Amino acid sequence: MIIFLSGCSSPPPPTPIEWDNTQSLNASIPEWRENNLVIPSDIVSGRWMKILNNFKGDEGNYDISVYYAIAHSPVIVVHTSGSSFFKAKAWLRKHGAKGVIQYQPVTDCMLCTNTSIYFSR
Repeated sequence: MIIFLSGCSSPPPPTPIEWDNTQSLNASIPEWRENNLVIPSDIVSGRWMKILNNFKGDEGNYDISVYYAIAHSPVIVVHTSGSSFFKAKAWLRKHGAKGVIQYQPVTDCMLCTNTSIYFSR
């Protein structure tokens, strides 16, 4: 036994557009705030190393490769002397470093204040 059901009806009429009643989508300009969020890539392959010499913290201008290295380095080595390590470590954490941050003291120069950061994967 086979039953065929079919129906014929017209689609409902479209909703009329009220041209005089417009809706505003963006009543104001969105408020943008700078943030330090670094979104790491899901897939990272290959081996690489990046050296950031003469690190200056927030006073420095860094290109996107530095922020990529911060987000994707499992090991970061800070080569400096004194309390500069803790400033560099805080800056790296603030900008998304999730890897181990190691301290390597400067041994060949007593008055050096230069900080170098080594990123590797």
